[in-house]
Amino acid sequence: MRSMLRSLLQEEKLTSSDYQAVQALVNGTINEALGIRFVRTELLPKDTNGNPQALAYMKSGLAFSSWKGLEVKTSELAEQNYDYQIWAQQNLGVTRMDEKKFVIVPCKYMPAI
Repeated sequence: MRSMLRSLLQEEKLTSSDYQAVQALVNGTINEALGIRFVRTELLPKDTNGNPQALAYMKSGLAFSSWKGLEVKTSELAEQNYDYQIWAQQNLGVTRMDEKKFVIVPCKYMPAI
């Protein structure tokens, strides 16, 4: 992850105020650049060579849905001085609606400097 961040920090278009209205560097990390919001994670899947594969997508390519709505139940617990117990359940899901709005970005670890 650090080597990918180091590679981004070496890109002149991301670090130069000539290219960015808002400087892309904040405390040594890039949060947003070129209209892309970066989310840091160590949970990226790896290819057959062990290199991470990042996902880039547009929100308009997603569809969100819920089934049944929110179900909530409350009850008193006599053994707990009649405190209330609250239980809630909801079924949610997201799916891709337009495959053209999703892309896998192959990454490569760079050796530490």
